[in-house]
Amino acid sequence: AKLDVKAAKAGVECRYRDNDGDSTVTDFDTGLQWEKKGGVGAGADLANPHDVDNTYTWNTTFGETTPNGTAFTDFLPKLNGASNDGVTLTGCFAGHCDWRLPTIVELQAILLDPYPCGTSPCVDAVFGPTVAGIYWSATTAANTPDLAWSVDFGNGDVLYGHKDNNNYVRAVRAGS
Repeated sequence: AKLDVKAAKAGVECRYRDNDGDSTVTDFDTGLQWEKKGGVGAGADLANPHDVDNTYTWNTTFGETTPNGTAFTDFLPKLNGASNDGVTLTGCFAGHCDWRLPTIVELQAILLDPYPCGTSPCVDAVFGPTVAGIYWSATTAANTPDLAWSVDFGNGDVLYGHKDNNNYVRAVRAGS
């Protein structure tokens, strides 16, 4: 693993720390805390937001721009402890209730290499199982608001797609 400049200045041997026991990873370079995934090979388990095989939509209908797809109505509420009434918090992932989708810049920052990446999936193994597929960011394409930016962890490509497509997600939050 490469030694990152900010991590080196902070006296840290590597860029990432696996926060054992809480299924998160700290990125010393950005200060962000990332969700780790699990459940490889068993097929999607939508009841478990950490299942690596789950895919989600950004919105519900082609051409729509509102973030009302399953990434925002199922995945993030499960991490942030929303109950069925949408108001009561019932427990938050790793003790934090501020999980979100990463921006495209944040998502690109965890790529091992830019396109074409020499390994697949193109992310450090510390993040746990990662499907070599397309992961949503929270960033809308500026000139085409019905598209959102994403990263293909199969090859390191950065692209955009229709928000009603099913893609993978990985949550992030500001570290503390």
